[in-house]
Amino acid sequence: LISKLTETRRLRPSLNDTRSDPLVACRKMLRWTASRVVAPAGRLHSCPRRGMAAFRDPPSCLPTPARVVEATPRAVAPYTVGLLRRVPDGVVAQVSESYTEWKQKEEGPVESLHPKPWEASWLSVTFPLARGGPTDPASPALFKLGAVNEQFAMPYGGAGTRHGVRHGRLFELLDAFTGEIAMRHTNHTNPARPLTLVTAGADSMESLSELDATADFTLTGAVTRVGRSSLEVTAEVRQHNSLALTSRFHYVARDATTYGAAEINPLQLDPTTDPEAVARAADAARRAKGRRDRAEASLYHSPPTAAESKLIHTRHSEWVQYADTSSQRVQMPEPLRSVNVMQMDNRNIHGKIFGGYLLRKAYEAAWSSAVELLASKNGSAETVQYMAAVQLSRVSEVHFLLPVEVGNMLDISSGPVYTAPDGTVVVMTDCRVKNHRAASGYTLTNRMIYEFSTAGEHRMPELQPVSYGGMLAWLEGRRHYRDARGLDIDDMDP
Repeated sequence: LISKLTETRRLRPSLNDTRSDPLVACRKMLRWTASRVVAPAGRLHSCPRRGMAAFRDPPSCLPTPARVVEATPRAVAPYTVGLLRRVPDGVVAQVSESYTEWKQKEEGPVESLHPKPWEASWLSVTFPLARGGPTDPASPALFKLGAVNEQFAMPYGGAGTRHGVRHGRLFELLDAFTGEIAMRHTNHTNPARPLTLVTAGADSMESLSELDATADFTLTGAVTRVGRSSLEVTAEVRQHNSLALTSRFHYVARDATTYGAAEINPLQLDPTTDPEAVARAADAARRAKGRRDRAEASLYHSPPTAAESKLIHTRHSEWVQYADTSSQRVQMPEPLRSVNVMQMDNRNIHGKIFGGYLLRKAYEAAWSSAVELLASKNGSAETVQYMAAVQLSRVSEVHFLLPVEVGNMLDISSGPVYTAPDGTVVVMTDCRVKNHRAASGYTLTNRMIYEFSTAGEHRMPELQPVSYGGMLAWLEGRRHYRDARGLDIDDMDP
């Protein structure tokens, strides 16, 4: 088994630092093998986009409740539908009958917080992008889009489809969509117990296939884990009867008066009647622990490990020795920066800047920096070719650290920090604000980490940091990439 695994350089752990001791190398390989073979079923899944096996969290698969009824979209999803400038005919919304039953129970004074099933928060909204498509083949492609399509479509088309979907707009929708699901579980509209729900972050956003802006897509979501004052909402995007994107958003509940932590309804879990719901909650608890562990071991709070220090020293020595045309690495570029004044039309129901708007702006900055990196290596072709080639693979983490006020100056800084051996580039985006009422500097409010891949023959160049801060950012991006695939961060492979 060991000899078979060592033949596959891409999957096996690096043994460069243990070849002098065969026993240590053998133990290391066995530990790595056991962690893959003995892992629960479903941990190893194939990614249809990249056509390879990846060790990462399995795609979510939310079931449909037994009793589902159609509802008026503006009644059950007013914030999600309200984001569209023009709402077309044909938007379909579905809810579980359990939601109606619980809504009638919870009207009036709050006596106790009863456990609620996940079906009570389940919501589904279908957007009919297929309507109003192109009709005149002779007209320019940009003007062939219908009333809804132009709000979601990229003007130059995607790599595998005629018109790719704007992921920034999709993330904006997902933030509103999951927020409404969280409100449904916490009975947010009950005046007897006013609550404020705050987006704490998101993670494990997996892009499994290229979305088509000329075909209908459906958002489906439900609450999958509940703590004392926090909850996780899992949302899926489906198109052509297949799962295209998964995401998990995290919310915290605050008392609207004191702004202290507010206890919310627990999630009803019965291992005998619904073992899948119990498994989803356990998986969410495991991810929550992983987020806490990563935060504690972050390079912004702790120094690199001994193996990581050795790795960056080795790479820096190689860069100094071969910093000429023979090197395949490029110097880590400066991040792209943009400054925007936060306007009132982007505020949420609490008077703060809507988190979905920040997600959209941050993603577009990250995507632009990935396109710039690809174009810097192959500058002979038109930039539009690189725009179509860069595809989202994964959003590792999204952190909402502080609220953004109306009138703040938002400084978005985004740049590539790490390129994996398979060509995936990790982009880190920071959002900082300057309070218009204060003379102090900028304060970090959001941090997002994205992974992008390339289609066709295009390939991202290998990055080389030249400063200590750049080396820490390179290691942080490497950690996110390897952690998502279950790889050891102390391996000497870059």
